[in-house]
Amino acid sequence: MNEQTVRLRGELEEIMRRGKELVASVDDAVLTRQPAEGSWSAAECIEHLNISAEKYVRRFRRALDAGPKLPPREREKLTWRGRFFVWLAEPPPRWKLAAPRGYATQTAPPREELVARYVNLHAELIRILEESDAIDRSKIRVNSPASRYVKLRLLDGFSLLTAHARRHLWQAERAIA
Repeated sequence: MNEQTVRLRGELEEIMRRGKELVASVDDAVLTRQPAEGSWSAAECIEHLNISAEKYVRRFRRALDAGPKLPPREREKLTWRGRFFVWLAEPPPRWKLAAPRGYATQTAPPREELVARYVNLHAELIRILEESDAIDRSKIRVNSPASRYVKLRLLDGFSLLTAHARRHLWQAERAIA
């Protein structure tokens, strides 16, 4: 398995673990409590990650199905654009960015549904990541779910997704503190 696949798989597994533990560690009142007016609760942060993951799954799958199936590169690395977006998304936030339309949630589903969807979506992302290990991810372009003007290479997209998840898990952990 490619070094980047191993790294990203580990990050996705850690994101899954942290999200499940966070939800399991508190009762429903704490999980759904907004720490301040206009702030997201921990449950809303997790649901936002579900919405984002769902959009990424569709885009990654479409890009993989349509993209060239060239042999993988010996060494993969992020592009300068990918590194910038990852830097921007990593916690703690350098500045607050509004969630794009369709990514914010007004209410989160019940705890069991929230966690089940979270685990299933991240497991599907791991499957897509491992499937992409056998091809040149630098040749596969994926449209960013957040902006129709941004196209990323597949490896950049996976790295941005994991950085974004860490940002909102960080936010959710602060919401329950």
